[in-house]
Amino acid sequence: MATKLGALRVGGALPVRVAVAPCIALLLAFVAAAELTIQAPGLPGPPAVEDLLREGIEAYASGDLAGADQVWARVREIYPEHPAAPVFEIQTLQARRALDWWNERYHAPIRERAEEGAALARAWLEREPGSARARLYLGQALLELMVIEGIHGKLYAAGVAGETARKHLERALEIDPELVDAKVPLGTIYYYAAIAGKYVKLVSWLWFVPKADRELGLAYLEEGRQGADLFRFDAALRLANAHMYVEGEPRRALPVLVDMVARYPRNSLLHFEIVELRLAAGDYLGTIAAAETLEQAVGDQFGDRERRSMARIWSARAELHLGRPDRTETLLAAVQSDWDDLTPWSRRWLLLTRANVLDLSGDRASAVSLYEQVASERARSSRSIELAREGLDAPFRLESVMPEISAAP
Repeated sequence: MATKLGALRVGGALPVRVAVAPCIALLLAFVAAAELTIQAPGLPGPPAVEDLLREGIEAYASGDLAGADQVWARVREIYPEHPAAPVFEIQTLQARRALDWWNERYHAPIRERAEEGAALARAWLEREPGSARARLYLGQALLELMVIEGIHGKLYAAGVAGETARKHLERALEIDPELVDAKVPLGTIYYYAAIAGKYVKLVSWLWFVPKADRELGLAYLEEGRQGADLFRFDAALRLANAHMYVEGEPRRALPVLVDMVARYPRNSLLHFEIVELRLAAGDYLGTIAAAETLEQAVGDQFGDRERRSMARIWSARAELHLGRPDRTETLLAAVQSDWDDLTPWSRRWLLLTRANVLDLSGDRASAVSLYEQVASERARSSRSIELAREGLDAPFRLESVMPEISAAP
């Protein structure tokens, strides 16, 4: 009787190719049901899913998004029923999306991964109702789904996703109080639900999450930064962003980002965040130095060209604050030549900075023209547009400058 080549995946192990005769199909089904691992003698077993994930996270944290995606693909191939692959694929999608936060091209794939991860985590819970890790993955997937639904105005769906995520994450910690990873998405929900009233345009979907605690949210993110396993990098990044963009305390974000840069010196996103942070803190010489470091340290990661251009604009604003408009103009001219490659928010900051220089030089009419161009653009939240509107009301003066950077670019 002819045989056929089949693949047996048992107990989460690497599929083992075996010659399967029809007469032993029932035996193989029994072995699979018993969750035994069949492995050829002398061959190594598959890497544990957590080991693979740590490899991918290391690549992601180092700025190697393509390398991270390759690892997630391996996880998906070896562990097709595990929710880790789709959940962590969202990480690299979000890292690409960070270049232009409101770019909708990433929304559909993020939603697809979130829904897939949630479905796989629910199936895991059906098999193991007491699994804390299944609830962790379900909570993280629903958190991502909550944000995407909220951005698209589906507030009820977003609120349901967020509240369900909170319950599963809290239950995960009840089952396993040592599962620090669960505190990262849970702390994110607590924190942003607590400040939703202040930033209603950005996080209005969190009105449907009744439990909010700003201090506990920040504390959980700090715990995650110090002791999480798989979500430590995300915890640090979320904590730094909270201090810098929401709390308005860039100096509290500085040690977090400095530590991240020390751990992952090749990640250009982290270098760029340092440039922004120093500008927001009023450290203008530090801004210029950090931008120069970004220019020299990286060159082959996703978004490097755009980040370099934006860093030059931050340098130009730093030079402006230092009273050196000639240097400001030189930097802006270099960026202007790359206009077609700039993100929409980079263009707004370039025009705003040029308008500020014109105001300082006494050319009010030309400055107003540029302020009007920036202020007329539509964006969900934009500090550059706010500053342009202020420029229309009164000429730009260095002594009247408000914080450069707040909730969104």
